Amino acid sequence: KGKTGKPDITFRTESSMLTALRRPEYINGYEYASLMNEALAFAGEGPRWGPDELQKFKDGSDPYLYPSVNWMEELVKKNTFQTINNLSVSGGNDVITYYLNVGYTLQNGLWNTDPANKYNTNASINRYNFRNNVDVKLAKSLTMSLGLGAIIRNGNYPGWGSDALFSAINTISPIAYPKVNPDGSMGGEQTFVGWNPWGRSTQSGYRTEDHSTLQANLSLNWDLSFLLKGLSIRGMFAYDRTSITYNSRIKNFMVKRYLG
Repeated sequence: KGKTGKPDITFRTESSMLTALRRPEYINGYEYASLMNEALAFAGEGPRWGPDELQKFKDGSDPYLYPSVNWMEELVKKNTFQTINNLSVSGGNDVITYYLNVGYTLQNGLWNTDPANKYNTNASINRYNFRNNVDVKLAKSLTMSLGLGAIIRNGNYPGWGSDALFSAINTISPIAYPKVNPDGSMGGEQTFVGWNPWGRSTQSGYRTEDHSTLQANLSLNWDLSFLLKGLSIRGMFAYDRTSITYNSRIKNFMVKRYLG
C-alpha cells in the first residue's frame, strides 16, 4: 500500500552464482577399460583390451576409436547464474495513495548448449511481475481501492527432460562411443540407440512453458462511524485469470557407429 508523502522510489537488484548441490563423479575411459579386463580375469577369460589400447584410452591419442568421455562434464555446467530486479514507487496525498512495483527475474539452467544450434536447449526461466495498488478517497467516508497484478513466466527446456538426460549419463559408459564423430554426427551403437547424452541434450529440439497470471480487485469501503462507532460496510469484486501454454519442438537425431 502507498503512504501519504513524497514519492518514494526504491530499486533493488541482485545477482548470484548457482552451483549444483551434487555432481556424481564418474571414472574415465582408461579406468573403465581396466576394470573390464579385471572382471574378465576373475571370470577366467583373457583381457578385452591390450596395453596399447589401454594407453590410447589414457592419453586420448585416438579419441574416436578409443574415447574417454566424461558425460557429466560435457552436459552439465559447474555453475550458472540468476538475477532478481525490482523497482517500486509509492506515495500519495490526502486524496490518493499509490504503490507500483515491477520486477524481472532470470534463472539460467545448468545444461551446456551447442553453439551451432539456432535454438536454446538450456533450461531457463524468465519471470516478469507487476503490482499496482491505488486507494482513492471519493468522499469523506467513502474510499475506493483498486489492485492490479500480473506474473508472466517463460520457461525453456531441452527436448528431453532432466530425468532422461541424467539416465543417459548414468547408462552410457565413457568408452561406448565419442560424443561427436569426425563428420559431426552423434556417436552411437546398436545398443541404446538414441541414448547419446549429448544428442539428447542438444540435438533433440526444445520445449517451452508459458505461464501467465492476472489478478484484479476493486473494493469500496463506506465508513459508518457517524451512525455507530467502528461500523463500516465493504464490498469487493475480484477477478483472477491463469493460462498455461506448452510448446514442444521435439526432433530425432541421427547416430553413427565410427569404425575407423
